[in-house]
Amino acid sequence: MITLPSLFAQGGGGGGGGGTTNDFAQPVAGIDVDAAGVLKVRQFDPRLANQRLAAARTKRADTDVMRPAELRKVSLNRLEAAIADRLASGGAIDQEMQALAGLTAVQYVFFYPETNDIVVAGPAEGFFADPTDRLVGLETGRPVVLLEDLVTALRAYGPGYRGTSVILSLIHI
Repeated sequence: MITLPSLFAQGGGGGGGGGTTNDFAQPVAGIDVDAAGVLKVRQFDPRLANQRLAAARTKRADTDVMRPAELRKVSLNRLEAAIADRLASGGAIDQEMQALAGLTAVQYVFFYPETNDIVVAGPAEGFFADPTDRLVGLETGRPVVLLEDLVTALRAYGPGYRGTSVILSLIHI
C-alpha cells in the first residue's frame, strides 16, 4: 500500500496522545498494487482510524509494551520460545510479537555467548494499525519493525553470507 502524503493530520490536540500522531481529520487515500501490477485507488474512513488510535492510547496505560522507551531490548530466544508456546497451545502470534514490542528501529544487536541469545534493541513506543493496516508508532507515526522483516533480514545475512545491502536499507537496520 502506498499512501498519499498526509496520512496523519497535523496540528492541535490529539486526544491526549502527547506525541505527534494526532487524530485523523480527513479520509485517507492510497493506491494498492496487486501481484499482476494493477493499480487500485483505495479510500479509508477516518472514523476507523480514530477508533484504533483511541484504543491504542487506552491500551498504552495498561501495558509496558505500549509505553515509549529510548532503548527496548527483545531477546530472540525468549521471543522464539513464546511463539512456540503460543502455537503449541493452538493460539496465534499476537501483535506485540509481530511488532517486536514496538521497536521503531534496530540500533543494536547483542550476542550473549553464555546463553547463545541474540538481543535486538532500539527505540520503541506503543503502536496501532493505521488505516492501511500498517503497524505504526503511537507517538511518532513511524512504522514499527515487524518480526517478518527481521526474519527476512536474518535469512539474507546468514552466517558466512554477505547478502545484499538492499534489504538493510529497506528496513533501516
